[in-house]
Amino acid sequence: MGRKRQKPSFVKKLQPYLNWPIILGLAGILFIAISLTYHIEQTINLTFYHQQLPPVQNTRTPRPVEIQIDRVNIDLPIIETVISQNTWQIADNGISHLAISSRPGENGTIIIYGHNTADRFGPLLWLPIGEKVTLVTTDNKKYDYKIQKTVTVDPSDTKILTSQKGNTLILYTCTGFADLKRYVMIAKPL
Repeated sequence: MGRKRQKPSFVKKLQPYLNWPIILGLAGILFIAISLTYHIEQTINLTFYHQQLPPVQNTRTPRPVEIQIDRVNIDLPIIETVISQNTWQIADNGISHLAISSRPGENGTIIIYGHNTADRFGPLLWLPIGEKVTLVTTDNKKYDYKIQKTVTVDPSDTKILTSQKGNTLILYTCTGFADLKRYVMIAKPL
C-alpha cells in the first residue's frame, strides 16, 4: 500500500488561512476595483487615440450652444471642447461639442459627446431610430436632425467619426460593462 503524501510545512502553516470562499470573494472584489478604476478613468477622460478629422470650413457658422431631445427630456448646454494629448476634454456642466468638428449648417460631421449619466447622455440608449434631435446655435437658430443609425464601438475606433459624408450629427457616449464601449448615434438633417 502506498504511503499518504505529507503536505509541505508551509502549506500546513497556511492551511487555517486558505478559505476558498474568502479567496474567491477577494479576487472578485479586486476584479471589480480594477474595472471601476478603469471605468472612472475612461469616463472622466473619454480617452482614445486621435485620428485626424476632415478639415472644417474657413468661414464658420455660429457654434451650437444647446441640445434638445424632447422624447427623453434632454435640454442641455453645449460647451466647446478640444482634444489635448490624445484626451478628449469633457464639459463639467453640460455636453461637449468637439471644436475641430463641423458646426450646424456646415457640410461636415458635428460631434457632440458627454457622460453616460441620467442627467447627461445616459437617456440616449432609450431613443429609437427616427427620433428628432435639435441643436440651437449662438444666433438662436434651430437645426433639426433625425436619428438614422446607432452603433457600439471600441473607444479606439474613431473611424465612425471620420467616415461620415455630408451634413451629419454624431452623438457619442459610453456604454456597456464598466462603460468600456462607446455608443454612437448618427443623425441627418430633417
